[in-house]
Amino acid sequence: MRPASTPYIEYQSIAPWYDRLIVPLLLPEYRLAENLARKIRAGTVVDLCCGTGALAIRLAKQGFQVTGVDLSQDMLQQARNQNVPGTTFLHSDAAWTGLPSDRFDLAIISMALHEKPAFLREGIIAEAKRLLTPGGHLLLMDYAVPTTFIGRTMHRFAAIIERMAGKEHHGHYRSFLGAGGLDTLIRNNDLTLQRTTFLHHDLIQISLTTAGGNTQ
Repeated sequence: MRPASTPYIEYQSIAPWYDRLIVPLLLPEYRLAENLARKIRAGTVVDLCCGTGALAIRLAKQGFQVTGVDLSQDMLQQARNQNVPGTTFLHSDAAWTGLPSDRFDLAIISMALHEKPAFLREGIIAEAKRLLTPGGHLLLMDYAVPTTFIGRTMHRFAAIIERMAGKEHHGHYRSFLGAGGLDTLIRNNDLTLQRTTFLHHDLIQISLTTAGGNTQ
C-alpha cells in the first residue's frame, strides 16, 4: 500500500470555511478550467486532491461527469453535503486512487502539487496519467515560478499564506518553486504542453497537457 499523500488532520479546522474564504480567490482559475474542459469536449473528469469539491461541483453543473478524490474526510464531507448530480467523491490517496485505468477524458490537479513532497508530486501525476483515456488531457493549476517583478511581488504575499499553513507546508512550497514548478514536472513526466495561461499577475500558472512526448 502506498503512503498517504499528507496528514490531512490539518484540514479539519479549515474545511467549514474553505469555500467562503479561499474558493472566491480561485474563481478565474475555475472559469478557465471549465472553458478548457468544454473546448476539449471532455465528458468525464477526475479532480485529484479536490478538497471541498468546488471545482468538481462547478463542472458537474455544466454537464460533466466528475469524480473528486481527496484524503481529507472533512473536506469531502463539505462536497458531499451539496449533493450535486453528476459528482462522485472518493476518499482515497491521489497518488493511488484504486480507480480503473483509462477512465477519464480530463484529469485536474489544482493548487495541490506545491504542498506535497517531491516524490508525491511525481506519484500524483503518474496516477493522473494512468487514469486518462487515450488522447486524454491533464490540466495542472498551481503557483507559477516568479520571473517578473510583479510575479515576485505577488509571491511575497503568497509566501505569507504558505507560512501560516505550517513549516512543512511552506517547505514544500519553496521546494516546488525551487525545482522549477509545473514546467519541470511537465518535462520530467513525459507530458506534452498544449497551452499555458498565467493569472493573478503571474502568480498562478494553468497548463493544459497531454501524456507522451516533449513539451513544445
